[in-house]
Amino acid sequence: MHEGLVDSDIRVYVSRQLNDDNKLSKYSAEKKETIKTTLIDGAHGMFRWVVCQLDALRKCRSPHELKKALTDLPKTLYETYDRILLDIDEGNRDYARKLLQWLAFSVDKVSLREAVEVLATDPDGKNEPLFDPDQRFDDPRDILTLCSSMVALTNLSQTFHHPEHFKHQGKFTELTLAHFSVREYLVSESLRTQEVVVLSLRHETGQYVHCQDMPDIPTAIQPV
Repeated sequence: MHEGLVDSDIRVYVSRQLNDDNKLSKYSAEKKETIKTTLIDGAHGMFRWVVCQLDALRKCRSPHELKKALTDLPKTLYETYDRILLDIDEGNRDYARKLLQWLAFSVDKVSLREAVEVLATDPDGKNEPLFDPDQRFDDPRDILTLCSSMVALTNLSQTFHHPEHFKHQGKFTELTLAHFSVREYLVSESLRTQEVVVLSLRHETGQYVHCQDMPDIPTAIQPV
């Protein structure tokens, strides 16, 4: 696609976010123009890069933080992902690793409810018990705060199979990696040379492929 067309699409997208998003629409017309110009100049045609930067700008709590963020934007998409992982609190890094590993290699769709169970398990068997219900998140949507911009929710219509062996139609909230580039980044060799090596993933970790393979997990509603 011609770079001019991509820049035009990026401009439209950024303008829409600055006008419609609660966190971004608060800025003055002058600041919005600065944000728009800075992101378009730094994007070099990378739409995904712009999406991630807007996610980061939503977290700015003051004019000072906004100015600092705009003057220190990551140069590449992978550098953006580096920053996202490095911003994860140390206490949440194991949760984030398990979640990203599951989403990167699962052969089935992963519901938000299943993701809660994933975070309460230790498939590597390094700790006891292998499943700890006390580690379930009270609000499943808090999972989205673990690694912002790298995961996304999609609402789908699905046929569900209940433990009682009957079926019904319902909503399936699918949790996915936000973009194919996230998986490419997570399995990249370059990642393992960075400070975020602890969160790099290996395809040979097969226990993250099938939910039913994990021991001692209570039966949950599973999509057919």
